[in-house]
Amino acid sequence: MELSRMEREASKPLNWGKIFYERQLANTKENRQDKFLRHSVRSALEKNASCTGSLDGSVVLNELNDDELCAFFAQYPSCEYFSLRSWTSISNKVLRCISITFAERLIELDLSGSKVSNIHLDLLLVRCTKLEVLKLNHCPEIEVLGMTLVVRLLQRSLRELYLSDCREVRCDALLWIAGAIGPQNLGLRLLQCLDLSYCPIVDKGFVAIPHTCNKLQFLNLQECAELTDESVLAVAKHCRHLQLLNLSGCMHLSDKAASSLGSGWGQLVVL
Repeated sequence: MELSRMEREASKPLNWGKIFYERQLANTKENRQDKFLRHSVRSALEKNASCTGSLDGSVVLNELNDDELCAFFAQYPSCEYFSLRSWTSISNKVLRCISITFAERLIELDLSGSKVSNIHLDLLLVRCTKLEVLKLNHCPEIEVLGMTLVVRLLQRSLRELYLSDCREVRCDALLWIAGAIGPQNLGLRLLQCLDLSYCPIVDKGFVAIPHTCNKLQFLNLQECAELTDESVLAVAKHCRHLQLLNLSGCMHLSDKAASSLGSGWGQLVVL
């Protein structure tokens, strides 16, 4: 035993005391960081006391770092209504943490006003098997590939889709929503509410929507200035459950479009 101890002592580097001290100092710093992490997350949790139902993560996104955000969101496994609005950047690590923690329970997701990329959508939506409402208003990077992901991942659950002022949502994106293109021609056949206001869309892409999305009850086409009678006639023919139709700012419509919506529509309100 004594020989073994002497061999261990002999094998130590000459500066082993300094090495031991530096390790202890590093451990102390890590412990302090852990305490700060717990304190910052605890403060954020105190501002969002409910661990069930709805959660707005927009504020804490700018207050916590990635590790702290993951620790924060991990406390909400029962979240069903989630908002994460108005951000310009977010790490894949945080989005993956959100997805793993509560995406399977989500009913509504609001990412409005954010720079949502296709990668972001893929990370968030891949586990959203129950998602009924998706809000992507004023998201400048939403385009055809993003709509491809939305259709493929949410076609069995999505009821409401909000794309107001998404300037890159054009013809091909609408054709994906309608199931007119794509390997399986899926489409969002369960949609009851669709907001395309202020999107630069034209008849060529839009006329396919009413054929597939014939369960629509609310349709917002405000300031879709390039649409003509052709689009309104398609809506009148196929969307017989419609209750509210916003056509304000659609400057190329004639009396023919108005008359197609004039009779046999029950409670339809046209703005």
